[in-house]
Amino acid sequence: MKEIKYIIWKEIQLDFKQKAQLAGILFYGFSAVFILAMIYKGKIQPYTWNASFWIIHLFVSVNTVGRSFLNETIEQEKYIYQLVSPVNLILSKILYHFIVLGLLNTVLYIFFLFFLTNPNINLFYFILTIFSSSLTASAILNLLSALSSKSTNRNSSLLSILSFPVLIPMLFLDVKITQALIDQIETLTFLKDILFLNGFGIMLIAVSVILFPILWQE
Repeated sequence: MKEIKYIIWKEIQLDFKQKAQLAGILFYGFSAVFILAMIYKGKIQPYTWNASFWIIHLFVSVNTVGRSFLNETIEQEKYIYQLVSPVNLILSKILYHFIVLGLLNTVLYIFFLFFLTNPNINLFYFILTIFSSSLTASAILNLLSALSSKSTNRNSSLLSILSFPVLIPMLFLDVKITQALIDQIETLTFLKDILFLNGFGIMLIAVSVILFPILWQE
């Protein structure tokens, strides 16, 4: 737990030093919502609202978590490798970015509330879906960011190429759950999808714990 707390605190300090990056991501989300409001004059169909929210969520997630390992130099990685275990490192980054993504996408939802006509959905289950999706995205993108950082030129475009096919099942579930909430389908129906989404995220965390120590030693 000491190692996990240390790594999370390090990530918080780095983000405070690079506040412009998080501010830029928030501004991107705000700009996207504002453009939608201008196009649809604030009155957007529920189906379009659903698709738009999760597409913006996808890009916010990639831009936020994608820099997880790519921002660190080889020298920094070697130093961290001497201080903490790889399992604690990947778990800490997944946990930290899960919280950050959950908060950022909640703010994104607030932007939608202010600028667009919002469908009548259960707020509790929708926020639960946001955080479930954030957990899955954090697990996927942290592992792929670590993989991309091992490439010769540490190219961030490799992360985009690898992540989108893996994120498609998550995005499909997000849209399906939200549409069920909009259509006010029986709770048990979409609750299974939410549990499946969480199970998908937990499975990816387990895969990260197994594979990351091997990747980290390369």
